[in-house]
Amino acid sequence: MTDTRPPRADAVRNRAALLAAAADEFAERGMDASVADIARRAGVGKGTVFRHFPTKDDLIAAIVLDRVGELTAAGDRLRDAADPGGALLEFLTIAAQQRQQRDLSFLHVAGDTNAAVAEAREQMYRTVHDLVDRARTHGALRTDVTGTDVILLMCAPNYVASYAPGASPDLWRRYLGILFDGLRPQGRTRFPSHRLRPSDHRRRPPRLARPPRRARSPRTAHRRRPRTAHPPRPARRPHPRAVRPRGSVRPSWTVRARTAHRAALDAGGVHHGRCRRARPP
Repeated sequence: MTDTRPPRADAVRNRAALLAAAADEFAERGMDASVADIARRAGVGKGTVFRHFPTKDDLIAAIVLDRVGELTAAGDRLRDAADPGGALLEFLTIAAQQRQQRDLSFLHVAGDTNAAVAEAREQMYRTVHDLVDRARTHGALRTDVTGTDVILLMCAPNYVASYAPGASPDLWRRYLGILFDGLRPQGRTRFPSHRLRPSDHRRRPPRLARPPRRARSPRTAHRRRPRTAHPPRPARRPHPRAVRPRGSVRPSWTVRARTAHRAALDAGGVHHGRCRRARPP
């Protein structure tokens, strides 16, 4: 029989404290953050961490679900706003603020194998598409802007502002305004004919190819000569003494000494060690 009782208040507080401490720890140390450091930051024991999250992957998936759930809830709240364009701008502002507080974008890749994370991410994508479609219908966006375009541009303000680490922490707001002005229909520039499909933002970017080698100048061309093909070497023939019949075993030194001793006795001589001399008459 399953337990349907609600979780205790202290368990809810411990879980929230663990998620906040884990997010801070991952933001500072990346994937090298240990469970012991997370428990120490949250003020609980390691047993409490494993009681809520049996593995480190479960903890990462819970953090990603928490962050994606916040964006989905904000999008659902803004879906029926009176100003669709302002609602989309507010949603992008909430997403940029979340990333500015803790840049945990690398955790989204780590949680790709979790089915719950994939389902939550798809739900958030559908919310973004609904916001974009509503803003485009009301004339707040260009007619050729899609939800996939906005999903790919969500991290752009923080990414651009990261190249000026000594600037104001709110520098991302400037680039968010520039980006959103480019989505408005006034004074728009014609886009290329290629339009992104809804599945394009889920694909990994291709690996960059190596640049071609620079041609050598005539002064340095002689330093590296092309390899020439050499004829194959003939097979080495074994020494005649090294050839034994198949299956034969070389006798030990004791057996060979006994055999030599018997041969010396048969020849009428006396065998002393390794030398043999004839018996005196």
